[in-house]
Amino acid sequence: MKTSRHYLIIAGAVLVALAFSSCKKEYSCTCTTTDSITGAVVGASTEYTDKMKKKDSEAWCPASATTSGGLTVTCTLAEK
Repeated sequence: MKTSRHYLIIAGAVLVALAFSSCKKEYSCTCTTTDSITGAVVGASTEYTDKMKKKDSEAWCPASATTSGGLTVTCTLAEK
């Protein structure tokens, strides 16, 4: 009897862990603009996501990074 109860508790804990691992969360994407020649930071901005899965947010944030006209924009993702 005790053994089957332990298995139920363990199975319940695993289900809870799986449920929380796929939850949607809010993320921030902070982008910094630097001058490619001097290396000086010329601007920074932070954008926040609606709730999304981590996989989707990892694709969204780096898509904001670019290099153009002597300026480089690099972006980092963080959980809000």
